[in-house]
Amino acid sequence: MITIRQFEEVLRGTIEKNIKRAIMVLGPTGVGKSEIIDQVAASYKINVIDVRLLLWSLVDLKGIPYPDDTHTYTKWLINDVLPRPDRDGNIGILKLEELNAAPKTVQAAAYQLTLDRKLGNYSLSDGWHIVATGNREQDNGVYIAPPAPLADRFEIHEIEVDFAVWRDYAIKTGINPAIVSYLSANQTALYTFKPDDTAELVFATPRSWQAVGNLLDARLADEVLRIKIEGNVGQVEAANFLKYLENTEKLPNIEDILNGKYLDNATTPAYIASLDVYYLLIQNLIYAIHAERRKKSTKWHLYTDNSIDFICNIVNFPLELKKSYIDQLCAMERTIKEFIYNKSRNQNTSKLLQELDYIT
Repeated sequence: MITIRQFEEVLRGTIEKNIKRAIMVLGPTGVGKSEIIDQVAASYKINVIDVRLLLWSLVDLKGIPYPDDTHTYTKWLINDVLPRPDRDGNIGILKLEELNAAPKTVQAAAYQLTLDRKLGNYSLSDGWHIVATGNREQDNGVYIAPPAPLADRFEIHEIEVDFAVWRDYAIKTGINPAIVSYLSANQTALYTFKPDDTAELVFATPRSWQAVGNLLDARLADEVLRIKIEGNVGQVEAANFLKYLENTEKLPNIEDILNGKYLDNATTPAYIASLDVYYLLIQNLIYAIHAERRKKSTKWHLYTDNSIDFICNIVNFPLELKKSYIDQLCAMERTIKEFIYNKSRNQNTSKLLQELDYIT
């Protein structure tokens, strides 16, 4: 079992070294298998051709037969969806979605394509890579076991749900900080699918939580928002999350904290809140700092120092949560870690790092 980020590195190595062996990635629904393939392709500025094999027939995949000019031999009309260098470029990814949910006749037709990189009269260009996706039998999706000869033609990887990896991805891609904060405090809520519960149609996955983040950004009416969140992650998680979301009203002004104005105001009382609110606070601070990094702004130095000043000023702020804050900041980028540990001249930063040395 590997994480989604480990699979990303596997895929990058395949592309950079132009390794021809086809890859199959299996894992739970909504874990981000297809999304990571698209993201990697976008980072290299190459195309992805998405083929949903569950919806294809044998004729769709292999093509329609027709007689040659002598009416003696059969040729095949190639499906125009398959990659063409003149249209799609010399390098890319042919993504075979839901391969192990496709009928066995379609799976069998993939033999030649995955091993010989040919299908009838069609040949896959040298720079194109085949990556197939699918669920496992225990994921309770549509599953038709691929024949052993087909499976042997793939390099096969199974993806597991990993919260820390998802959290780093969520921060870097700008998923609503309230989602990241809630799941940091309730990590088991990231993926709630139970294979034995066939009656449960709505459950939480990384994909559905990302959809909830988009709903929050849409600023819907309260009742509509509740109903739509329930439709994405289920009633239980929706109720827990919405209750947690009420804590956002208890947050201090994030912009004032980042710009150092909150502590400058002598009349502002010391900030005191519950642990849930502190979780939400640090996720909002991390979100803002990383947003500055994405904009290539130098303000993130100031934001980092001022945010550390603020959390060090909170009397009952748990040391373990301070450590979590520093660890998450450093995990985002090496540049941020280097600044915090080597370049920051903030006295509170130095003191905090000394305190954290005692936490194993």
